[in-house]
Amino acid sequence: MQHHLDLQAEEVEDTVQTLKDNTYVDNIMQIGSDVSELEKFKVEATEILEGAKLPLHKWESNVESLESEDMPNPSKILGLAWDKKEDELYISAPEYAEGAKVTKTSIVSHLGKVYDPLGIVSPTMAEGKRIYREACDETKSWDAEISKPLEQGWLR
Repeated sequence: MQHHLDLQAEEVEDTVQTLKDNTYVDNIMQIGSDVSELEKFKVEATEILEGAKLPLHKWESNVESLESEDMPNPSKILGLAWDKKEDELYISAPEYAEGAKVTKTSIVSHLGKVYDPLGIVSPTMAEGKRIYREACDETKSWDAEISKPLEQGWLR
Protein backbone atom coordinates (compact mmCIF):
# COMPACT_ATOMS: atom_id res chain seq x y z
CA MET A 1 0.00 0.00 0.00
CA GLN A 2 2.86 2.36 0.86
CA HIS A 3 4.29 1.98 -2.64
CA HIS A 4 0.90 2.69 -4.24
CA LEU A 5 0.45 5.81 -2.11
CA ASP A 6 3.91 7.06 -3.09
CA LEU A 7 2.88 6.91 -6.78
CA GLN A 8 -0.07 9.30 -6.38
CA ALA A 9 -0.30 12.78 -7.92
CA GLU A 10 0.43 15.95 -5.96
CA GLU A 11 -3.22 17.04 -6.20
CA VAL A 12 -4.15 14.38 -3.65
CA GLU A 13 -1.08 14.68 -1.42
CA ASP A 14 -3.15 15.67 1.66
CA THR A 15 -5.31 12.56 1.29
CA VAL A 16 -2.23 10.40 0.68
CA GLN A 17 -0.56 11.75 3.82
CA THR A 18 -3.73 11.14 5.84
CA LEU A 19 -3.89 7.56 4.56
CA LYS A 20 -0.24 7.04 5.52
CA ASP A 21 -0.68 8.54 8.98
CA ASN A 22 -4.13 7.24 9.92
CA THR A 23 -4.29 3.66 8.64
CA TYR A 24 -4.31 0.99 11.34
CA VAL A 25 -4.27 -2.52 9.83
CA ASP A 26 -7.63 -2.40 7.99
CA ASN A 27 -9.13 0.73 9.58
CA ILE A 28 -8.64 4.29 8.39
CA MET A 29 -9.51 7.02 10.87
CA GLN A 30 -10.00 10.58 9.74
CA ILE A 31 -11.16 13.31 12.07
CA GLY A 32 -12.35 16.72 10.99
CA SER A 33 -14.92 19.42 11.54
CA ASP A 34 -15.40 20.50 7.90
CA VAL A 35 -17.89 18.11 6.28
CA SER A 36 -16.93 19.17 2.73
CA GLU A 37 -13.26 18.35 3.45
CA LEU A 38 -14.28 14.95 4.83
CA GLU A 39 -16.45 14.29 1.75
CA LYS A 40 -13.47 15.19 -0.46
CA PHE A 41 -11.26 12.82 1.56
CA LYS A 42 -13.81 10.02 1.19
CA VAL A 43 -13.95 10.41 -2.62
CA GLU A 44 -10.17 10.69 -3.05
CA ALA A 45 -9.33 7.87 -0.64
CA THR A 46 -11.84 5.58 -2.34
CA GLU A 47 -10.36 6.32 -5.79
CA ILE A 48 -6.75 5.98 -4.62
CA LEU A 49 -7.27 2.64 -2.92
CA GLU A 50 -9.49 1.23 -5.67
CA GLY A 51 -6.49 1.81 -7.95
CA ALA A 52 -4.54 -0.59 -5.72
CA LYS A 53 -7.43 -3.10 -5.72
CA LEU A 54 -8.12 -2.26 -2.06
CA PRO A 55 -11.78 -1.21 -2.14
CA LEU A 56 -12.96 0.80 0.83
CA HIS A 57 -16.31 -0.12 2.31
CA LYS A 58 -18.22 0.31 5.57
CA TRP A 59 -17.79 4.06 5.90
CA GLU A 60 -18.80 5.04 9.41
CA SER A 61 -19.28 8.59 10.55
CA ASN A 62 -21.20 10.72 12.98
CA VAL A 63 -22.25 12.68 9.86
CA GLU A 64 -25.06 10.77 8.16
CA SER A 65 -24.15 11.86 4.61
CA LEU A 66 -20.69 10.27 4.97
CA GLU A 67 -21.92 6.92 6.22
CA SER A 68 -22.54 3.69 4.36
CA GLU A 69 -26.11 2.43 4.53
CA ASP A 70 -27.39 0.45 7.52
CA MET A 71 -24.39 0.89 9.80
CA PRO A 72 -25.13 0.00 13.43
CA ASN A 73 -24.84 2.37 16.38
CA PRO A 74 -22.84 1.85 18.46
CA SER A 75 -20.34 0.35 16.08
CA LYS A 76 -16.74 -0.74 16.42
CA ILE A 77 -13.64 1.13 15.37
CA LEU A 78 -10.17 -0.24 16.12
CA GLY A 79 -11.91 -2.82 18.29
CA LEU A 80 -13.53 -0.17 20.50
CA ALA A 81 -17.23 0.60 20.81
CA TRP A 82 -18.10 3.96 19.23
CA ASP A 83 -21.40 5.71 19.82
CA LYS A 84 -21.64 7.85 16.69
CA LYS A 85 -24.64 9.87 17.85
CA GLU A 86 -22.83 11.04 21.01
CA ASP A 87 -19.38 10.76 19.36
CA GLU A 88 -17.97 8.77 22.29
CA LEU A 89 -15.52 5.87 22.41
CA TYR A 90 -15.96 3.24 25.11
CA ILE A 91 -12.98 1.47 26.61
CA SER A 92 -13.84 -1.24 29.06
CA ALA A 93 -11.67 -1.97 32.05
CA PRO A 94 -12.16 -5.36 33.68
CA GLU A 95 -13.49 -5.51 37.22
CA TYR A 96 -11.09 -6.72 39.88
CA ALA A 97 -12.59 -9.72 41.68
CA GLU A 98 -13.56 -8.72 45.21
CA GLY A 99 -11.56 -10.63 47.81
CA ALA A 100 -9.06 -11.91 45.25
CA LYS A 101 -5.43 -12.20 46.29
CA VAL A 102 -3.40 -9.24 44.97
CA THR A 103 -0.09 -10.46 43.53
CA LYS A 104 2.33 -9.31 40.85
CA THR A 105 0.72 -11.85 38.53
CA SER A 106 -2.81 -10.56 39.14
CA ILE A 107 -1.74 -6.92 38.73
CA VAL A 108 0.10 -7.43 35.43
CA SER A 109 -2.75 -9.62 34.18
CA HIS A 110 -5.30 -6.93 35.02
CA LEU A 111 -3.23 -4.16 33.41
CA GLY A 112 -2.82 -6.26 30.27
CA LYS A 113 -6.58 -6.74 29.84
CA VAL A 114 -7.20 -3.08 29.06
CA TYR A 115 -7.41 -2.77 25.28
CA ASP A 116 -6.47 0.78 24.31
CA PRO A 117 -4.92 0.93 20.82
CA LEU A 118 -4.96 4.74 20.74
CA GLY A 119 -3.44 5.22 24.20
CA ILE A 120 -6.44 7.21 25.40
CA VAL A 121 -6.43 5.78 28.92
CA SER A 122 -2.65 5.38 29.22
CA PRO A 123 -2.35 8.31 31.65
CA THR A 124 -4.86 6.68 34.00
CA MET A 125 -2.89 3.42 33.91
CA ALA A 126 0.24 5.08 35.29
CA GLU A 127 -0.74 4.58 38.94
CA GLY A 128 -1.36 0.87 38.39
CA LYS A 129 2.00 0.53 36.66
CA ARG A 130 3.71 2.37 39.52
CA ILE A 131 2.15 -0.03 42.02
CA TYR A 132 3.28 -2.97 39.89
CA ARG A 133 6.85 -1.61 39.80
CA GLU A 134 6.87 -1.21 43.59
CA ALA A 135 5.47 -4.74 43.98
CA CYS A 136 8.36 -6.00 41.84
CA ASP A 137 10.82 -4.16 44.10
CA GLU A 138 9.36 -5.60 47.30
CA THR A 139 8.77 -9.25 46.40
CA LYS A 140 10.52 -11.78 44.18
CA SER A 141 7.69 -14.30 43.86
CA TRP A 142 5.02 -13.73 41.24
CA ASP A 143 2.32 -15.36 43.34
CA ALA A 144 3.12 -13.87 46.76
CA GLU A 145 0.65 -11.30 48.10
CA ILE A 146 1.89 -7.73 47.95
CA SER A 147 2.14 -5.51 51.04
CA LYS A 148 -1.04 -4.04 52.54
CA PRO A 149 -0.20 -0.41 51.60
CA LEU A 150 0.34 -1.41 47.95
CA GLU A 151 -2.78 -3.58 47.99
CA GLN A 152 -4.86 -0.68 49.31
CA GLY A 153 -3.47 1.59 46.58
CA TRP A 154 -4.22 -1.02 43.93
CA LEU A 155 -7.79 -1.61 45.08
CA ARG A 156 -8.55 2.13 45.12
